[in-house]
Amino acid sequence: MKNENLRELLVEELKDLYSAENQLTKALPKVAKNSSDPQLKKAIESHLKETEGHVARLEKIFEKLDESPKGKTCEGMKGLITEADERIKEGGEPSVLDAGLIADAQRVDPIGFREPSANERSWRRSKRRLRSEWRAARSGARRTGRANYAHSGRARAGVPIASPRKAA
Repeated sequence: MKNENLRELLVEELKDLYSAENQLTKALPKVAKNSSDPQLKKAIESHLKETEGHVARLEKIFEKLDESPKGKTCEGMKGLITEADERIKEGGEPSVLDAGLIADAQRVDPIGFREPSANERSWRRSKRRLRSEWRAARSGARRTGRANYAHSGRARAGVPIASPRKAA
């Protein structure tokens, strides 16, 4: 879609985020169900609640903009979720699967609510009236960062790492 002005670009980017967050709300319960570690399961469930909050905030932003959030699919998120689904189907040793799910979750985070800050300054300069919508979207980035920290903390805390094989 060709964007004629910054407002159209903003709406297009928000639609992409809305799609990504919605896809994530559908995928996270399956990831939590397939994790074997209780702490990881709890971190994923917490991430799900935060993601649901992101979706609600985006819906409010769309209402303020008098736009529909529908109509765009975030292909990046779709691909990452497909990879996680394949990992789950392949199965394997539970702690190794957990480590893979942590890696998948960490790849997903940058696609979600971290995007608005990249262009915030230029949009704010040109469209000061959109500032409150960006603030609402940006508040989700802080929450997403906490979820990412929880995933990486689990990775440091106890997922076994295979030792290198000795030469024969």
